Amino acid sequence: MEDLKIEKIVEVSSGKEATHYLDEGWVLLSTGFVKGEVPGYDYHSYSLGYPKTKAVLNQLRDETKNKALDEDGIF
Repeated sequence: MEDLKIEKIVEVSSGKEATHYLDEGWVLLSTGFVKGEVPGYDYHSYSLGYPKTKAVLNQLRDETKNKALDEDGIF
């Protein structure tokens, strides 16, 4: 397997934090935010991609809310 030179994977807990990572040039994958050489990711076409970003932020908000409810024993 090739060395991909990915700096790290980061999970976020809020939309504000997610926006910060996107503004700093991080890429959002299903595993979290990564920075480095991501195979198959077109940085020029998707640099910030705000319509896509809004959907991702909504998903993060929902997941965070559900996680909080789960931790409180509601689910």
